[in-house]
Amino acid sequence: MMSKYVFGSDVAFVCYDVTDALSFDDVSDWFVMIGKDVAVYLIGNKSDLIAERVITEEKHCEFVEKLGICGGFCISARNGDTVLRCVYTAVAQTAKIRVSTEELSIYNSIVNASCIKLSREDEPRTICADEIEAEDSSANEKRNVCGSTACIPSICLIS
Repeated sequence: MMSKYVFGSDVAFVCYDVTDALSFDDVSDWFVMIGKDVAVYLIGNKSDLIAERVITEEKHCEFVEKLGICGGFCISARNGDTVLRCVYTAVAQTAKIRVSTEELSIYNSIVNASCIKLSREDEPRTICADEIEAEDSSANEKRNVCGSTACIPSICLIS
């Protein structure tokens, strides 16, 4: 079935998540389904998540060599790191156009990132979050005016 989707294509990008070993393990199946008539590139996505990475670049490169495919890249779709370089390289190789490292260097980007743990107060809020919280607070105050507590039965259906 996959061969019908890639029929007539010159290039196929097989992507996996560098933070998910199972995703990488499934890559072999995709190559079998795609077949040999297409230039295939292995793409490791989420390279910006360095602390969460479980598939090393070395393992990625070894796999590319083992399969004998056209190439491989580690990219970040989130920040765009290496995405253009990947596409331009694949297109140039497929069209048999020589592109120098210097020409491709304009598509390199250095991304510096640090991981921080956000507190509850730092979480993103919707536009009407304050209004909703005010309504909830008002409803709670009205409920507590009598000083009594009401028990509301609930029904739970399990199928």
